[in-house]
Amino acid sequence: MKLKHLFFFAVAGTLAVACSEVNENSLTDGDGQRMLRTISSGNDRFSTRLNSETSEWESGDAIGIYMFDTEDKNVLNDALNVKYTTIGEGLTVNFSSDPGIAIYDMPTNFVAYYPHATSADVIDATAALYKVDISDQSNGISAHDLMWAKAANQSTESLLAGGLAFTFHHQLVLLRVNITNENVSNVTSVTVGGINTTATFNLIDGTLNNIGTQKSVALQKKDNKSFIGIMLPTEELKNKLSLTILADGGKYRYTVPETSKIDKFVAGNEYTFDITVGKETSGEVGGGSGSNTPWGDGGNEEGNGDKVSEKEAIPADYAQKAINAETNLSTILSGASGKAALVFAANADGYTFSDVMVVPEAVTELLLIGDTEEQVKVNLKQIQYTGLQKIALNNLDITGDNSTALLTNSETAQLATDAVVDFKKCNFTNMKTVCDWSTGDNGAQNVLSAVLIDDCQFVNMQSVFNYYGSKAITITNSTIYKMTERAIYVKDANSVVITVENCTLADLAKTPFESRYGNGNLYYKNNISACFVTSNPNIGYKMDVREFSGNYAAAATEAGQLAVLNVHGKAIDTNTFPNAWTDTSKTVAELFENAANGNFKLKMDAQVGDPRWYKNAQ
Repeated sequence: MKLKHLFFFAVAGTLAVACSEVNENSLTDGDGQRMLRTISSGNDRFSTRLNSETSEWESGDAIGIYMFDTEDKNVLNDALNVKYTTIGEGLTVNFSSDPGIAIYDMPTNFVAYYPHATSADVIDATAALYKVDISDQSNGISAHDLMWAKAANQSTESLLAGGLAFTFHHQLVLLRVNITNENVSNVTSVTVGGINTTATFNLIDGTLNNIGTQKSVALQKKDNKSFIGIMLPTEELKNKLSLTILADGGKYRYTVPETSKIDKFVAGNEYTFDITVGKETSGEVGGGSGSNTPWGDGGNEEGNGDKVSEKEAIPADYAQKAINAETNLSTILSGASGKAALVFAANADGYTFSDVMVVPEAVTELLLIGDTEEQVKVNLKQIQYTGLQKIALNNLDITGDNSTALLTNSETAQLATDAVVDFKKCNFTNMKTVCDWSTGDNGAQNVLSAVLIDDCQFVNMQSVFNYYGSKAITITNSTIYKMTERAIYVKDANSVVITVENCTLADLAKTPFESRYGNGNLYYKNNISACFVTSNPNIGYKMDVREFSGNYAAAATEAGQLAVLNVHGKAIDTNTFPNAWTDTSKTVAELFENAANGNFKLKMDAQVGDPRWYKNAQ
């Protein structure tokens, strides 16, 4: 939106502070042009500026003013984002500007906003667009307290008679959080998750648009147990908005429940949560109550929550659901939406999902994580979903169904375009495959952006990634053992990048890494393999070698089985990659302590392959 600039120099008239005498001399420039140098704020109870303590305007507060024609199409007399500054302080104040705005001798519309901005990353002045970003409030919440006012159809006559006054209204939301426990001595922080943080505010009509960008927001600390912040209006809070509280060394989370009476944040309203946190392991979070003037009443709410995991691997904006022996696994995700984490506590018997785990369509990102030092055992047949943007598994020992893929994808239920699959510190055992496109060449796929695998083991299955598409697959510090098919077969991804580093490969019956197209890219570094075939001894197929160095491979067997050393039928070019192979002469028995039983601990003192198998590894 580009606004036209129209100029009309008035021959008479003045603008003044509401209900005050006009000082003719102060409103006239050297050429006799009447200027608007002073305006006033109204005294509506919602109009006060937020300074978090007194809710009053302060000396030096600045607003921006536009003057438009009555159709809001043209800026008049170059009155575009003109800065006016408070005179004094209080609930109602006057604002002044020198030289101010040259008046227009026809009816006009005025709009004003706070806080005044000039930086291009905050305001597009010519389009009358204010860019809202509440993600970082470290500079104080008053800098984010967007207020707006409009005075329409202001004739010269009415301005002469009564002056010009604005009644400002808050356009965003005020959130207060108070920790009420007497036995809590140190509240470190309160962080809000599950909310959008950016938007565009139209200064002409006072609307918010382009709301997006979910980030965690750290509230400002007012005193030891009180926090405050500015939020965007939000249409849906249930099962999305969360408060993460760090208090006395514990981490607690309150998530707005499905039963909440508050289902949205309405602009101009204040919401106060009085939170009680439990200091014990079963700690609870209790809900809050409404608001007071000068903001509107946001209502009352009570709720309960749990002490949550402090694992750094759980993003702050994920709603945590604690899993223990009494948890009903079949309903654990009922009603969930947005970003969710299932946090598995220690359980000697492990956890069993007897049926398929169905992820509600409203869930956009899902994390399953063990909340212990050792991996938590989980029997999990399959995870089904529609449109997940990210799925992550962390610190789990997962046993599957050897006839079923753990992550299933089809035309009607698959991961979102450019979704991410992220596995860390997990074992995968006895399943058909981990990620599978069951119909092979049939059907249209959503190509993933990345599959990330680190510190994992894959044992006794057909494959890890089969007939599915991803732009990149990265496998580090991991073991792949006993596969009957290609470990990684990438379909529907031109120029896929496959990176394998610090990995141990053993007993893989087929070519480990293959691209459907002939332009895959292979980065293969510091790996050790004991894989044998009777023909076509390829590590990679339909792959271009981009990096190849520091690798070991077991020598061919006495029975004549060939070690996989080639890429697409050719030996690695040692002129291009002189350090491709460090050693290919040792037998399996010379390399590993007991490979036949899955013990790949190295007999030699070399840091190659999966670090868990290093000779001196604990």
